Amino acid sequence: MIGNNVGIAQNCFIQVRGNVFIGNDVIFGPNVRVFSENHNFSKKNIPIKLQGETRLDVIIEDDVWIGANATILGGVRIGKGCIIASGAVVNKNVEPYSIVGGIPAKKLKPRF
Repeated sequence: MIGNNVGIAQNCFIQVRGNVFIGNDVIFGPNVRVFSENHNFSKKNIPIKLQGETRLDVIIEDDVWIGANATILGGVRIGKGCIIASGAVVNKNVEPYSIVGGIPAKKLKPRF
């Protein structure tokens, strides 16, 4: 589901194997990637490609800006009003009105 007034720049990739919810007034910079599925790999006697996948929802709440080349992984909820720095890899939930960056993404500071 994609909300109203969402801007998606060039070369973005949104994988919708699991559910992806994008709120209103969200901005995607160029080359943003959203993944909602991951491969299972716990059995060493079975090739990874044969072990199936796990689908995990991604929720991006209203008024979020995701910078260029950021990656959002499955199971993540990004709270309202957040800024995701360019190049960040978000693998955990982000509190509302936070600015995060890095690999893996960590809170840099509150937005206000």
